[in-house]
Amino acid sequence: VFDVEDASGKHEARALQQLTEYLATKVTELAGYRVIPRNQLKTRLAEEKREGYKQCYDESCQIELGKAVAAQKSLATKLLQVGASCAISATLFDLKSETAEKATSVRTDCSENGLLDGMEKIAQQLAAARSH
Repeated sequence: VFDVEDASGKHEARALQQLTEYLATKVTELAGYRVIPRNQLKTRLAEEKREGYKQCYDESCQIELGKAVAAQKSLATKLLQVGASCAISATLFDLKSETAEKATSVRTDCSENGLLDGMEKIAQQLAAARSH
């Protein structure tokens, strides 16, 4: 589970970090995925002298890093804001085939509570897709 990317640039880094942690927990709890600890990803990026963990938002970087830590899948999540509405989109990549396996999105209000609820809905949708 990579850091939630704030495409709007309007949300605090601390809130985004907490949303990422919550999403990782919910993906494990609801969908049954095993999640690599964030510090392992950070360490690997440092070893590869990347610009930083938070800068690994593009799909190729995430696929490469996921493979480097022997992951089978990676989850890229974006937070979008248009006007007063927010949307959260998440794409699950299969690292072996380097293709998107599943994608889901939810529309929510932009409050921290709304975003937290949105992360839970994303995890629920990923869990539902996994059970099919």
